Amino acid sequence: MSSEEGINHETGLFTRSMIEILLSHEITRSLRYPSPLTILRLALHVAALLDDALLRKAHLMVSDLLNTNLRASDAPGHYDGGYLIIAPATPADGGLVIASRLAHRIKILHPMDSHTQLLDMSACIGVASHAGGRELSEINLLEQANIALAEAQRRGAHSVVNFNDLEK
Repeated sequence: MSSEEGINHETGLFTRSMIEILLSHEITRSLRYPSPLTILRLALHVAALLDDALLRKAHLMVSDLLNTNLRASDAPGHYDGGYLIIAPATPADGGLVIASRLAHRIKILHPMDSHTQLLDMSACIGVASHAGGRELSEINLLEQANIALAEAQRRGAHSVVNFNDLEK
């Protein structure tokens, strides 16, 4: 597969199929070389009824934010109508820092509609982490991130939830 097939040319983010391949690779690496791994599931909400062009603009702004505010080793991609970010060699507390920073930066983004009215955007982010070196599966880590994202969405705009905090 060429890199062109694995990148969404409009957003510069990995496609779902490529982000799944990268996640599988990073899980294997985390198991082999005990290294932490954190993933983030991000859902974007724009508070207004939007036309398709403005919704597209909002997603392009978030894609640009992800491309410019993550480390070169991090992998942001499209996943189930939202985003999946893979943060290799990142423990849970580092993942929470990344998630909080992204949620804040998305909060201050304001795309304008055709009537130059500012529209509020918010992100809900679920964080799942693994210390590395123990049994880990792609499905389990994704499930944890999805559970954390669902809880963040239940809590409302700009929420960040760490799956490990839900178990306590």
